Amino acid sequence: MTASTLYYVYLSNANASYSPSSLRASATAPSLYNGIKDLGTSGNAAKWRFAGWARTNGSTQFVDSVSQRFVANYYNRVHKALFTCPGHVNDDSDTSWTFSGTSWQQMNGGSGNLLECVANGEDDVDVRLQLAAYENAPNGDEIDGGVGEDSTSVPSTMGQFTQSNATYRFVLTAGRTASLSAGYHYFCGLVRCSSAVPTITVRPDAANPSGDIYQTYLARAVMV
Repeated sequence: MTASTLYYVYLSNANASYSPSSLRASATAPSLYNGIKDLGTSGNAAKWRFAGWARTNGSTQFVDSVSQRFVANYYNRVHKALFTCPGHVNDDSDTSWTFSGTSWQQMNGGSGNLLECVANGEDDVDVRLQLAAYENAPNGDEIDGGVGEDSTSVPSTMGQFTQSNATYRFVLTAGRTASLSAGYHYFCGLVRCSSAVPTITVRPDAANPSGDIYQTYLARAVMV
């Protein structure tokens, strides 16, 4: 198999002329045959039932983790969560990272900022961003946070907060329910400021003896 590639998974029936009662991955998308998705509409291909999708990671492995849902069922779907807290360190102390600039950029410089999945093309998905931050030298600037959908520079949804002339810590949220086409998709958190001058400090977590509390995160729900 090839790294970072989406495959369609098929199960053959006992009458298939090639590899009966087997599970195989293919680069060929299914076709609708008598109301059912099969490998093809005639011959041996019509004896291979479409079962779902599987995408390999960069090491040609199949992954099902909290940040990568790369196996999705066409039948018998289950609800699973995707979650990341860029920069989170569970060390019983507050953690922070900073950004500045008027252009959209990835949270935490892109480190730990990606959620990936295979969508089934039929169920809606929910995605949510929460940003806990403050401006180091407030001057009435607007801080924006958004979610990039298959983009690392353009948000599909966003929230805004205008910092007054005091260093208030604020929580900004953004989210939406989306219908995605079947196949691979990714999401990332994006931030920017209306002025290029100030530095914005972001808090990924807050100190807690039983586990540092998430404050800035990207999350979504998916049926796979």
